[in-house]
Amino acid sequence: MASRFMSSMSVSFNRTPKASRAPAQEGCEAVRKFLPLQVGNDSHNQTIIAFLVASPKAHYKSNVARWKIVRQEVYVTRGGRQFVASTETKVMTGDVVNVMYVNSMYKVSDVQKTTKTNQRAEEMLQRLKSNVLYRDNDILAINKPHSLPMQEGRRTWIAVNQFLSDLTYDASHPPKIIHRLDKDTTGVLLLARNDNTAARLAEIFRNPKDHIEKTYLAVLNNRTMTRDNGEKEITTGMAEVTVRGRDMMAIAPITTPTDDYFKDRVATTFYKVLATSENASYVQFSPLTGRKHQIRVHAASILKCPVVGDYKYGNGATSSLKGLFRNPATIPMHLHLREITLKDWFGPGADLQLVAPLPLYMQQTMRLLGFNKDQH
Repeated sequence: MASRFMSSMSVSFNRTPKASRAPAQEGCEAVRKFLPLQVGNDSHNQTIIAFLVASPKAHYKSNVARWKIVRQEVYVTRGGRQFVASTETKVMTGDVVNVMYVNSMYKVSDVQKTTKTNQRAEEMLQRLKSNVLYRDNDILAINKPHSLPMQEGRRTWIAVNQFLSDLTYDASHPPKIIHRLDKDTTGVLLLARNDNTAARLAEIFRNPKDHIEKTYLAVLNNRTMTRDNGEKEITTGMAEVTVRGRDMMAIAPITTPTDDYFKDRVATTFYKVLATSENASYVQFSPLTGRKHQIRVHAASILKCPVVGDYKYGNGATSSLKGLFRNPATIPMHLHLREITLKDWFGPGADLQLVAPLPLYMQQTMRLLGFNKDQH
């Protein structure tokens, strides 16, 4: 068989922010105030988080600075215009950074929630730093934890992109995200530490054949076909659909390999059944393409074995497996990107192999099912 593979939000203002008054609410402070911070030559081209951390007037911890930026409490005045800062904004000499230091719109309960979120963010940052798998001048590889999205959203305030400035180490710029893992998928996450590496890796992920191999391990509900040590292939079309108001990926028809629909939506996954029990399977997946939720959809729709802990394409766990978990309603996803191999990364025949250990909850489930975690 052939080798397996695999902004800143901008707003216009007519004047510099100043103290403003809002209707008083019970448990709220009614005045907004801004702390103006002048950017000098020594701070030119710093990330705004680094600037706020280093500023003697502000001197925020990085997670607090990040939180204020995410909540749109930081504005930058530059050359007569003003914009809301993002976590990726860089300051320039002459900028004025205006930081809201009393938020009239927060109730006391909101402030308490913010404090808890800051604590969680700090804990997650320390966890990411302890999960570093590899670091050189070009690449930073991290074992991404469960329940961490790649970027913040309407209901998620803690995300990978918020920690990039804190993962700069000795580089001149924060690392860049090259590929994505689902919020609840764990495993190897590659970050590029400079622009040249970012471009090189982006091209590899766009055209993975012969350049990269990705190996996922998963515990699935139900028993798949009997293990035969052979690798098998799933090739389908995939398309985004809306089911009862939820956006999901689904199997879609394909016609011929030359069809444009096929080129844009084809999803190919190689898989190998490593072990089975009466009601579960331990499977290795090697995706050739990188469609959204590809492995999860192929497991649920083609193998009829949804990933344990997947509530989008399954029910988390079948009734026969729910007894293994303390809370069957919140089972973590048992899908892990164990290994990424960059072929010929250092030269002909000199690969870079990055391996992430399984999360503890997945190891525990495998022990209970009688699966060998070192089998792959």
